[in-house]
Amino acid sequence: MILIGETKLYWRDVEDCLEMRSKPFITDWTKMKQKLQEKYLPQSYKNKLLDQWNNIRQENKSINEYITQFNDYMMRCVIRKNKVMTLHRFVRV
Repeated sequence: MILIGETKLYWRDVEDCLEMRSKPFITDWTKMKQKLQEKYLPQSYKNKLLDQWNNIRQENKSINEYITQFNDYMMRCVIRKNKVMTLHRFVRV
């Protein structure tokens, strides 16, 4: 992946700050993604995703479509709940 434009400048700043503090660079994709999300995804976006996830219903969708949509929201919301809570949310159609 190549960063361009403002994002590339932002990432250089992040690395410069880490270097000045004698801290190691971020080399893990998960940590890098988290740092970029903190900068570029407003809390309102995250809240909207959570609201949408909380309000999905199977309705006229096939079970496969519902499962796909449910898993998509779970992944995009980056929610790591225990299996019981996830199952409860899933069956709450």
